[in-house]
Amino acid sequence: MDTSQAAVFKAVDRLVELGAVPDVQHEDTGQRDYYAIITGVLTLRPSVVRFALVMEQQLQAHDQQSWRAERATALVVNMWKETQELEDAIQANRGRADDALVQAVWSEAADVANLAMMAAEVGTGAVYPDN
Repeated sequence: MDTSQAAVFKAVDRLVELGAVPDVQHEDTGQRDYYAIITGVLTLRPSVVRFALVMEQQLQAHDQQSWRAERATALVVNMWKETQELEDAIQANRGRADDALVQAVWSEAADVANLAMMAAEVGTGAVYPDN
């Protein structure tokens, strides 16, 4: 588990301890179902929560790069390049059950989404702090 996911799970544990959110147990494992709790709190679909976590992983992997100084059009151009990488990853994964290829698809999709978010922030001037 990466540090951002661990931090989210720790925050959920604290909210459960405080009684701020219900403690939901996974029906198969009997363990705390973090995704169900987060989804219930945020009213987001589980697939959106999962995707947001992958987006955050990708952002952290590239934290040293400053995108806020970029022009929105440059970010969109990079997004289209990442879209091609996503298409290549999907093609490579087609018909296979390889975990590394599946992870590559999710990572490339997150890169596309992150660049779209960056372009939206820069293009509208609505840049939010990272903390």
